[in-house]
Amino acid sequence: MKSPARLSKLAVFGLILGISSFLIFILIPIAMMTGLAALYRIKRSGGSLKGTPFAACGMVAGAAAFIFAGSMFINYEMRYRSFKVPTASMYPAIKSKDRIVADLRAYEAKDPQRGEIVVYELLHDGKRRLMCKRVVGLPGEAIEIRSGKVYVNGAPVEMPNLPKGILYSNGGALGMGGKPVKIPENAYYLIGDNPDRSFDSRQHGPVDRKDIKGKYIFSYKGIIN
Repeated sequence: MKSPARLSKLAVFGLILGISSFLIFILIPIAMMTGLAALYRIKRSGGSLKGTPFAACGMVAGAAAFIFAGSMFINYEMRYRSFKVPTASMYPAIKSKDRIVADLRAYEAKDPQRGEIVVYELLHDGKRRLMCKRVVGLPGEAIEIRSGKVYVNGAPVEMPNLPKGILYSNGGALGMGGKPVKIPENAYYLIGDNPDRSFDSRQHGPVDRKDIKGKYIFSYKGIIN
């Protein structure tokens, strides 16, 4: 009497690897190879091994995990971007030579808000540069810096998310005390958290909405500065 076929442990292992590869992407090629090896052993066993569906499902799961990982990578590359901040203009929120990650789609459905840190493009000295500053003034407002505070339409405003101890200073033709700056419609007034060491809207003026490229998410210390 012929003994019943045993379930291939390799096939079961391949299925487990295929499912796990959704969480640990490095397992994707291992799951695919394990599934192939299990199918080969089952075929060569002469009926003593079974488990073809397990091995096949593991390979399908590995392929699906590969497609999933690829779509996540493409979405990340299209939506998020890393930039190096060469100065201390946003200290202490962002330190000199830190790298920041910005969401390039953050403002597709909404506008920048006061207190948010944004990445924008500036044409300066004939070159386009990426800058990172905090939104201080909104379209249509009149901005003035007085006694370390920001005044909007003549009234002082508290800046959301601003680190404690930050005092804004006057500087530049568009940041003088007693001379309110009228922000054009569809433009924003941006200042660095370290105003004494920041080149921002006080010098180069309000920034057009189309030049704001994304929203700051977090910063980290680069391995290579």
